[in-house]
Amino acid sequence: MSFLDRDANKTADGATAYKKVTGAKKVIAAGQTEMIELIFPFTRGLIKGAKIINTHMGDKLQFKILDTANNDYSGQPGSNFVLNQFGYDVYLIDGHLEDTAEFAGEIYQGMVICCEYTNNTNEDKTVYMNSDIYELKNG
Repeated sequence: MSFLDRDANKTADGATAYKKVTGAKKVIAAGQTEMIELIFPFTRGLIKGAKIINTHMGDKLQFKILDTANNDYSGQPGSNFVLNQFGYDVYLIDGHLEDTAEFAGEIYQGMVICCEYTNNTNEDKTVYMNSDIYELKNG
């Protein structure tokens, strides 16, 4: 098997899914809530899971998929309309949170993978988000 085929799989509609693990980070002040965001760079793809690193007991997060800055997919007024939410007030343990969905969700270019993270500690810290995404290509 070649390196190019190793992480490629066919989807039900015949497209090939290529895995692209990618990350983002954000410094979050003590007692504050910030958005760790990753703008989906491919025309069409899937999201399968995420790993949040440098978590502490009692911190919490919301995990959302947001529309583009112009709400190209929802047509709603404003920007970054919440298209879906997968985590609601998820309280964390020390270290990290890793979550993988049984079924991947479809996502399109410009949509935002968003981890809204609340730092409930008394120190600023950097929090990291790695996302398991797949680029879908036809043919």
